[in-house]
Amino acid sequence: MQIRLLAACAALSLSLLPAARGSDPNFPGVEKAMPAETFKAAGLAKLSPGERAALDEWIRGYSARRSQEAARQAGVDKAKAITESKISGSYVGFNERSIIVLENGDSYRVAQYSSSRNNPIQSPRVFLIPTMLGLKMFIPATGDEFRVVKSN
Repeated sequence: MQIRLLAACAALSLSLLPAARGSDPNFPGVEKAMPAETFKAAGLAKLSPGERAALDEWIRGYSARRSQEAARQAGVDKAKAITESKISGSYVGFNERSIIVLENGDSYRVAQYSSSRNNPIQSPRVFLIPTMLGLKMFIPATGDEFRVVKSN
């Protein structure tokens, strides 16, 4: 059981996009982040509420540490370069035709041919990070990462 739990934790942790600082308070928890059948198949339904809470907190911390390392490797000055905001309304994923509207009214069009489908998350936190190819949007709660261009 411990090996299966560690494998599930590792798989989930690697699929999550790290928060840009601290732990990610928007992470909804393993039970909500995973499809129910995956949650059960990984043996996570057997965990007590306390064990699930400990796992969720570990994932939040791991996500934050990975983000800090990625920012360091990219040489990004987080205080100057990264813009943090929240999506206005519910987020269920993206595709090449998506337009993401932020709480401040700015909107961004997805600028790549890929897609992601997630369980609905209300107003998740997002980070806009300048790269050599333009802006990249990161959504820590889902692990989604994609290029965008400002559309307004």
